[in-house]
Amino acid sequence: MAGKNKKVTPVRVGDMNDPKTWLTLSFPHLVEPQIMPTKPGEQARRPQYGCVVVFTKEQVAAGMLEPVKRIASEARDNFFGETKPRGLRSPFRKCEGMWQEGPDGKLIPAAGYPVGGMFIGLKGGAEKPDCRDEAMRPVVDARVLYPGCKVLVVCTAYGYDYSGNKGVSIGLAALQKVGDGENIAGRVSASDYFQKVTNLADNATTGASTGDGWGAPEEDDATTGTSHRVDGWGAPEEDEDTDENF
Repeated sequence: MAGKNKKVTPVRVGDMNDPKTWLTLSFPHLVEPQIMPTKPGEQARRPQYGCVVVFTKEQVAAGMLEPVKRIASEARDNFFGETKPRGLRSPFRKCEGMWQEGPDGKLIPAAGYPVGGMFIGLKGGAEKPDCRDEAMRPVVDARVLYPGCKVLVVCTAYGYDYSGNKGVSIGLAALQKVGDGENIAGRVSASDYFQKVTNLADNATTGASTGDGWGAPEEDDATTGTSHRVDGWGAPEEDEDTDENF
């Protein structure tokens, strides 16, 4: 039977003086919370803050995940006791799990998710986590914390038993941006594809027509989805992996 969550000592991951320990940020919802999708008939969830941090193969080999695994095991034992349920869901995922299958059946690597790496979804909850920039100023502009920048994090851990799902989540207590990196959002720059229009007066048009014989699209013609972030990949689901040995 699941018990209560006891406080575990937070751990910091990464060293600002050692760039080899800097983690890659992905799926940032740190300035504005994410609206959580719900299944049919499921009660609406509160917006949540959070992010994903990616560890390279070299960082995993150097043991950088071990402090997080330690508090995850502590939270698991605190919550579930000595007899842990089968199929506990693990917060630790392989980067290859974010890759997608191409037309030839081969996996296409996802930007920012390297071979042999691992990633963790960090749950910030409904309260905005304390996020700072390189100068230790509070981050108020979401553009500062973009997918691909380098960060340090302070983590906590807790067990959960929700709607039949049991496992351990890693919480985000604090985060600091320490460097820039390649943006892995998957967006393109308009300047790479377009150029300034010449003779603007001659090309000016009026009316709602798009010039292709069709009017402007109706509001209700558009469809939007909540399963994909700007990274171009769907956010990792909580139930993708099970691992009872973390």
